[in-house]
Amino acid sequence: MTQRLAICICSLLFLAAVVSAQDEPLPPLPKGVVNIGDPARIKAVLAREAQLRESTKNLDVKLASDLYTEDYLQMVMVKWCCVANKEQQLGALIEHRDRKPLDVIHSITDEQVVVRVHGNTAVVTGVQTVTGDAGTGRLLFMNVWSLEKGKWRIIGGSRKRI
Repeated sequence: MTQRLAICICSLLFLAAVVSAQDEPLPPLPKGVVNIGDPARIKAVLAREAQLRESTKNLDVKLASDLYTEDYLQMVMVKWCCVANKEQQLGALIEHRDRKPLDVIHSITDEQVVVRVHGNTAVVTGVQTVTGDAGTGRLLFMNVWSLEKGKWRIIGGSRKRI
């Protein structure tokens, strides 16, 4: 029970930090930064990234559950650090979905996305803008994907408010 309460508090603090982030122009990516790896695999990873954004925007726990591996871990860095596993991530999504009054997420967009595929592992980095009833926030993100049984699944990641 204490762990769930801590996770809910972490989720709420994270969302508050996202909302309070200011919309400053992004500096350009360093010269020479490009996607690396097989173009078909890059395209497949980007498709899964789109599904991840949609599962978050639509608070779709079933889709999110299919995206995360059982041993998934995410680090969220604000003024404190919090690590969440798959169960905790899905719990936060359910809590957000069932919140009253509802805090609707209108859009999630990614910028400066770079995909690097190394065999059956892919690392995706970029900047994400989340717009909702509570305002707009921006995050640096990194997602790590693994190709398991023909399907890309997210095994870890990190987020930092900017």
